[in-house]
Amino acid sequence: MKVLLTRPAYSPLYQLLTSKTKWKLVYPPMGLLYIASALEEGGHQVEIVDGEVDNLTPDEILHRIEVSKPDIVGAGATTVDFEYAQFILNHAKQRFGVITVLGGAHGTIFPSQVLEENPYIDYVVRGEGEVTIRELLKEIEGNKDYSRIEGLSYRDNGKPINNKTRSLIKDLDSICSPARHLLDTNKYLFPVSRKGMRVMTSIQTSRGCMCNRKDILDPNVQRMSFRLHILLPYVRQRNTIQGPCAGG
Repeated sequence: MKVLLTRPAYSPLYQLLTSKTKWKLVYPPMGLLYIASALEEGGHQVEIVDGEVDNLTPDEILHRIEVSKPDIVGAGATTVDFEYAQFILNHAKQRFGVITVLGGAHGTIFPSQVLEENPYIDYVVRGEGEVTIRELLKEIEGNKDYSRIEGLSYRDNGKPINNKTRSLIKDLDSICSPARHLLDTNKYLFPVSRKGMRVMTSIQTSRGCMCNRKDILDPNVQRMSFRLHILLPYVRQRNTIQGPCAGG
């Protein structure tokens, strides 16, 4: 299947913080890059549209979707920028008839609310999505039995269904390196003193929180979740800055 993943531009929401900033610092969308790698490993065609680094409005992202003609459009969002992701997914569904998927923190915490209030968002992938998204696409192409996909929220006869929360990925070295080849990495710049902006990227060496947070009450957010990459895949990721599978 052809999948388009997008990150809406979020800087307009932080104008009070960025309006006086001389340089615009944008980090690569690491979450989408890991999802893209998982999908490519599963044989799917993936495109990433980063609205933040390209300064795209929601309507301009929708135009990219129209041109690309994907089967599925996925977007990640926190609660702060959910409004933009909501707009893109709702209009992509209505105008182009694509399957729509929401990931990220907002959907993880409020999956039922998202599905109840947004009839044009088809699925919510909660938590770490590498395994969940591949299982979802397998069922979309096959039997369409979503009841056993852990970490997925969907509708059954119009009613939101939240499947069992998926366990965190224990072995981070079992997943693919981020699919940086899907981006123009020269667009991601970091300000260096006396040298101006320089090309940069991000490297993920761990996931989760080292603290057993007692204030985390939502069952979709798992506590004591800190995990590390071992050295070899980290060095491979650092040296290649591209997207091969960690075990390949």
